[in-house]
Amino acid sequence: MNSFQVAEKTNLEEPNFESSGSIVKDTKEPSDGLGSKEEQDSEGDSFDSISATREIDEIGFLWLVFVSGVIYLVVWVLGAALRLFSICAQILDYFSTNMEFNFMKLLPLYATPSSTITLLFFSVYVSIFFCSHTELEAAAMNPSQNLSYPAFFSFGDSIVDTGNNNNLKTTGKCNFPPYGRDFMGGKPTGRFSNGKTPPDLIVETLGIKEILPAYLDPNLQIKDLYTGVSFASGGCGFDPLTSEITTAYSLSDQIDFFKDYIVKLRDNAGEERANSIISRSVYLVAASANDIETTYFNTNIRRLQYHDNYPSYVSFLITQASNFFKELYGLGARNFLILSAPPLGCLPSTITVAGRGSRKECLEKYNQAAQLFNTKLSAEIDSLNNTLPQSRLVYVDIYYSLLDIIQNPNKYGFEIVDRGCCGTGTIEVTLTCNELSPVCEDVSKYIFWDSFHPTERTYKIVMSILRNKFSTARQLHLNR
Repeated sequence: MNSFQVAEKTNLEEPNFESSGSIVKDTKEPSDGLGSKEEQDSEGDSFDSISATREIDEIGFLWLVFVSGVIYLVVWVLGAALRLFSICAQILDYFSTNMEFNFMKLLPLYATPSSTITLLFFSVYVSIFFCSHTELEAAAMNPSQNLSYPAFFSFGDSIVDTGNNNNLKTTGKCNFPPYGRDFMGGKPTGRFSNGKTPPDLIVETLGIKEILPAYLDPNLQIKDLYTGVSFASGGCGFDPLTSEITTAYSLSDQIDFFKDYIVKLRDNAGEERANSIISRSVYLVAASANDIETTYFNTNIRRLQYHDNYPSYVSFLITQASNFFKELYGLGARNFLILSAPPLGCLPSTITVAGRGSRKECLEKYNQAAQLFNTKLSAEIDSLNNTLPQSRLVYVDIYYSLLDIIQNPNKYGFEIVDRGCCGTGTIEVTLTCNELSPVCEDVSKYIFWDSFHPTERTYKIVMSILRNKFSTARQLHLNR
């Protein structure tokens, strides 16, 4: 562990991962009890060859047929037994999980003060989440034929904004170089990183499509409506005031975009198919970092209003978040991935603005604020799972995954922890990270792309950590 550390939380418990699912399951396809095509072909070839050989007498031939039949029957029975065992295990896992569901306690990451600070990804992962584990495993094992999740949508801040801010009159945009340097074709698209961000990585993992387009992209095609879009806006938060401060599309605006989307989808797909897509899709929500970082600490607006009582402000944020989830639910959403706040005190910009000169320590005050929010958010999600019929809300704790990378950079192949790749890396973000800004030669050594947002490589590693963690937790759960 290097010197870039943060104090351990004292009275907040890390969410347990006594749940199920993982971003990517075992890729081995289940046996259908018939053996492989090669085995069957081999048996067929043997049969043809034997029947064509007149030297083999009738008794030997019948004996061969009998033995082949017995072997075939044994293989079929074993395959059926294994399949039955798998189904039973999945059923038991499903019910045990739903009785005490807290799966991804599968990214994000964050939202920036001016555009949002983020991190995931993972994600997940990210084939992860909802519905039955049978569906999840089928989607993960054969992502190119994923029928469980027809579409994917994202709401929130810059971790999930894939270009909606491009035509908005705001400083919180990044549709210019060097952003997107390592994206497809090296093209800046409005993503707050050097390459892909969590929504892209997750839809690719789920086998839905390669990247997630922005809903306000002028080049958006009708076919994109069927597989999902991003409604997010860099700078957004659960607190309505946050979007006013940063000049971003608020969550209320994003709900309006979603309503408009539903009308378009029904016009093109028909009401029945549209309703099916909406109810079976995955909804990723990433907001909170701008609320804590910008609206409460940096501008002090809410801090003064709440008389420096941060827990009271957190309660307000949780109420706002809960109302947003309920509104999405009312519009047909059922499967939610909800990202926690990241370790805000470890962001290069936070250390620059609020630090005391040292760049070797995370700021405990900001991290404790994020932890308190995460604890209450997790509890609220558990409550909603019990009150919203047929819903599956998954809390995705990316706080500790990112913190582990920051505290142990060598473990993950990183060298630079306290600054980003763009400019000096200590304060540059969005407009101040531009074509005139010097950029590091080897971005793979950096955890952060600018002073707020992680690199694509960091996002991928966070998702990998979460994938392994949840896979292990699920295995331990099954072995009980």
